[in-house]
Amino acid sequence: MTEVEKAPQRSARDVVLDVFPELMLHKGYNNFTVQDILKRAQIGRTTFYANFTGKEDVLKHSVGRLRDWLIAMAQTESSGGRLLFSYHFFEHIISHHQIYDSMIGRDDFFILERYWLRMLAELVGSELHSPKHTAAQRIKLELIVQHLVGALWNTSTWWLERKQLSAQEMNDYFRQMALPGLEASLKNL
Repeated sequence: MTEVEKAPQRSARDVVLDVFPELMLHKGYNNFTVQDILKRAQIGRTTFYANFTGKEDVLKHSVGRLRDWLIAMAQTESSGGRLLFSYHFFEHIISHHQIYDSMIGRDDFFILERYWLRMLAELVGSELHSPKHTAAQRIKLELIVQHLVGALWNTSTWWLERKQLSAQEMNDYFRQMALPGLEASLKNL
């Protein structure tokens, strides 16, 4: 059996999600079409639409794939504590900096940013929300989540413009600034 025969087949969904960042880097989100995805992924239109409803659905699933990876990586952390995904988020940002660099400041950036912010809010919120919280506490928690997401996102974009610190240093500084305020806010719910 040859190496090609031994290699596991990747699903069409995975192939599309793998080529999506390449297209974003080379063309920008607004400047490529489903046809460009089909060509790069070497799949047919029927196969594409069996897996996705359109280009924005690919974006949604791409961000979902990142979210799932961040959750999995945070679960491998032995240090315990809150926001353990943050180091892996910074690692992701720096390892994909060419894509992020090419997007910041473009007209289509706001479309992408909306999905990333939503993802970060899900990650942070899942750590903080509990069914035991009252309606008033849930509102305060949502404010805390939005504050942390804004801090994490703005720290990331600041970092992308400079690239003078490692992912570990960025994570350490972010956590030093964010966690004391988070813990104090949670005590005052």
